[in-house]
Amino acid sequence: MTATSSGSSFSKLRVDHPAPGVRRLVFDRPEARNALDLELLRAFAEAVQIASTDEAVRAVLLAGSGASFSVGGDVKLMDQAGQERRPQLLRELVRHFHTAVLGIASMPKPVVAAVRGGAGGGGLSIMLACDLAVVDEAGKFAVGFNLIGLSPDGGLTYHLPRRVGLQRAAELCFLNPIFDGRRAVELGLANRAVPAERVDEEALALAAQLASGPTRAFARTKELLRAERGLSETLVAERQSISELSGEPDATEGLQAFVSKRPPRFRDH
Repeated sequence: MTATSSGSSFSKLRVDHPAPGVRRLVFDRPEARNALDLELLRAFAEAVQIASTDEAVRAVLLAGSGASFSVGGDVKLMDQAGQERRPQLLRELVRHFHTAVLGIASMPKPVVAAVRGGAGGGGLSIMLACDLAVVDEAGKFAVGFNLIGLSPDGGLTYHLPRRVGLQRAAELCFLNPIFDGRRAVELGLANRAVPAERVDEEALALAAQLASGPTRAFARTKELLRAERGLSETLVAERQSISELSGEPDATEGLQAFVSKRPPRFRDH
């Protein structure tokens, strides 16, 4: 089933549109604390791709049903696969997982994570791949991969040291401390920590605000922020981007609104 209509759903992934221009993808395995199995990851990767190319979508919101955002990979599934079949299963899981993570990072629109109850392992990897995150202040967070004898995936070894530095990243990966949402904000892993009952509301308000903003400018800003360039290359890219955006309707609207001292009404895509 596609994710193009309001209220549609994949297996183990709910899709809805809680605000104009906002598409919400909700991990829907609450009985397993939204552990990432093959079916869920396939649906997630597909839903991210659809949201990325759907012009009606101006911002994406990720959330989890039940008490947790996601505890990461389905450890029971990995254990049941047995030693001989496990490598093939992991390759298949990671293939869909990485497709989703790359889709989040390259999507030309903002992606917000609403993280109630915390996140671990691959769930934390997903949170770090998003542009912004609102977290449960009392939620529990941990890297956790080496507790089951595995190395991190889902882009965690890319995003984590860029947020916290190499030594702190090594500490979080090797020692697996459990930290709460407030500490996640202090470490630079999330933007806001609020009580659990306010996470969805705060994250949706943030996504709705972004959806009403200048989509093309957000896309260019996201690309500039995430690109691996030196300073000289970055300055060239910035010059090209701001020059091209200056000819877009959103720039005209933004400038006129600023001069007229009124809120802008961005509609370009």
